[in-house]
Amino acid sequence: VNTYQTATTQASCTACPVGTDTNGATGRTALANCRCLAGYYSPTGNAACTIAAAGYYVPINSATTQTACGLGNYCPGTGNTA
Repeated sequence: VNTYQTATTQASCTACPVGTDTNGATGRTALANCRCLAGYYSPTGNAACTIAAAGYYVPINSATTQTACGLGNYCPGTGNTA
């Protein structure tokens, strides 16, 4: 879980990057099988993911965009989920 293996001859699996997981699935064969978690996004919703910038948030897994916090809302730091 949360790993992938690109070749059957690999001695071990590669961990999904920070901010991603495999949604509990096993047998993943590519980095693209690691989905972005809330607080991260990418054009495909899968790795490689970018952390949400300060002033933005990403409330769901597999997001393809970040959302501005909006006028009157405070979103400090990065990786905001709400």
